[in-house]
Amino acid sequence: MCGSPLYMAPELLTLKTSAHSYNAMASDCWSCGACLYSMVLDDPPFPAESYMELVQMATDKSGPVLPGEVSKELRSLIHGLMNIDVHRRLTIAQARQHAWLRPGLAAALVRAGSHG
Repeated sequence: MCGSPLYMAPELLTLKTSAHSYNAMASDCWSCGACLYSMVLDDPPFPAESYMELVQMATDKSGPVLPGEVSKELRSLIHGLMNIDVHRRLTIAQARQHAWLRPGLAAALVRAGSHG
């Protein structure tokens, strides 16, 4: 195990991988989703009090809870990256093509930030 459990994919938290089944890219995509969640919402995706609670929350098929004000695009990206099913989790290539990361988003975010 390597890294912070708060950002680890559920298959790593539960140690349900083996040398031949471990998908580093899929695990990293989960971690990207968890980091994105934390950056945008200023909280970890699973604010657990213990390791066991963290495992339970991260392995819940419904994924992280997102507040209502989160846009549908961001919600889709985070849930896609943090899909518990490794085979249905977004890849980096898919995430890069996601609507939330569309060209011009950075400029729109800067403009929006200058109003607040």
